Amino acid sequence: MRRVRRLNDALWRFTAGAPDVHATALVSEDGFLLGRALSATLDERHAVGLTHAMLDLAERASAELGRGRHEVLMPSPDGYAAALPAGSGTVLLSLAQGSADPGALLPRMRSAATDLRQILESQR
Repeated sequence: MRRVRRLNDALWRFTAGAPDVHATALVSEDGFLLGRALSATLDERHAVGLTHAMLDLAERASAELGRGRHEVLMPSPDGYAAALPAGSGTVLLSLAQGSADPGALLPRMRSAATDLRQILESQR
């Protein structure tokens, strides 16, 4: 229980420190929601399912193309969806407004993923 609280606290800190980010979640590669800092209007199951599909496609594409690490940054008219591995079989998902700077978003997410990885790998 304590680890879940620490994961959620880390997700909320990341979201609060990135004003253009309005939702963040930590998802297992199997599609289970492990932690979240989501807006009330976001359907968790839908977001988790889409994240799983995005990362699966990115992983297959990077393997086929002979590229390494897979990260996804998907722009849309309403903003960005970004996902990247967070270690221990997890994926960090962030949804950001259209005003977000993608050049700043991904490095912030990598830093948050490092924090989350440390929590996941820490002893209880």
